[in-house]
Amino acid sequence: MSIKIGNDNKINKSQIGHKLNSEPPQKGNFFSNHPVITGLIVTVIGGAILMFSFWESLVHKIESFF
Repeated sequence: MSIKIGNDNKINKSQIGHKLNSEPPQKGNFFSNHPVITGLIVTVIGGAILMFSFWESLVHKIESFF
């Protein structure tokens, strides 16, 4: 048993599979495209803020409760 497709088993002007949408991918902003770098930047900024001296008085007040 043999199967013949087209003219001498040659496929011309055919489309195999489904045609995908040809919409270009949407570009996100820097923060959504690079979450690891964003996390590192936020961590460094947060660490720098926590190093300020006004936190020291707050820590002493919290420690006085315990």
